[in-house]
Amino acid sequence: MMIRLASACALVAALAAPAIAQTTATNSMDILRQKIKADKKLVVSEYLELSDAEGKTFWPVYDAYQKDLTQINQRLVAMIKAYADAYNKGPVTNDAAKKLLDWSVTKEANELYAKNYAIVAMPGVAQPLPNLPKNYESMLVKNDFGWAAKNRDRILAEWEKRYNAKAEPK
Repeated sequence: MMIRLASACALVAALAAPAIAQTTATNSMDILRQKIKADKKLVVSEYLELSDAEGKTFWPVYDAYQKDLTQINQRLVAMIKAYADAYNKGPVTNDAAKKLLDWSVTKEANELYAKNYAIVAMPGVAQPLPNLPKNYESMLVKNDFGWAAKNRDRILAEWEKRYNAKAEPK
């Protein structure tokens, strides 16, 4: 339970910085968020080394993407916060968990996912993403989860045999 709570808190914290940034700073956290946002743009600018002509084309697209990403993150944070609030009140009800899961598989959610992922769960929603091959999906590893579940012990033993010496001491 504590791991799930810690994971949820870490996810909310990671998403909160870009998701809640505002144009006017009202407290030290807002100032920090704005600084992080500006620093991110500066880092992107330094590493891309765009010409003036390229910059005129790139920066409006970058800004629009960041705006969309902020909206997506705000919605995600709101959903996670609602779930965390329910969790903090005691055991999460089936209704609260169902609400989160039901939303996560809607067309609306898949359309949001498709802005950043080449493949989403709902057929017909994903759009080709720039800089990815058209046959991207066919290049993915075919994973037989049923076979892996049946052979779990054998897979874990082989993994440990091959890689355990490289792991940090427990």
